[in-house]
Amino acid sequence: MYIPRMEAAITHNSSLSIVGNCQPVSQSFVDHSMKRGSNIMGLEEFLEKGPLGSWPLSVTVTEEADQPPVLELAEKLVNTLEDYATSLGTNKGLHYVNYAFEDQDPIAGYGQGSIAKIKAASAKYDPQASSRT
Repeated sequence: MYIPRMEAAITHNSSLSIVGNCQPVSQSFVDHSMKRGSNIMGLEEFLEKGPLGSWPLSVTVTEEADQPPVLELAEKLVNTLEDYATSLGTNKGLHYVNYAFEDQDPIAGYGQGSIAKIKAASAKYDPQASSRT
């Protein structure tokens, strides 16, 4: 339903590319990170609630003028997928920082303990906040 809308929104000679994949997070992955000290994302807590996976979605067009209408539809698609996952009780609210879009807050999903560790490390190693925006 969204892909035809995206194609119809293109008014210039633009190519549309949509790439999505599933990246499961296994208990073994989390166990290995915990053996090395910790996992700042709090993945062990997410796995306690059942299977965990990341579903990065990339939607691109080749002409800049086509980006706004396609982006609006891509955001609606992501919101629809997240709402559906929530309705099934499977949305864990985790947004991987490397895949998060500008309106998402990936750190918020890491849990208060992890956020406190991030803030402490930031205060220790970057007290002037020169690397933060």
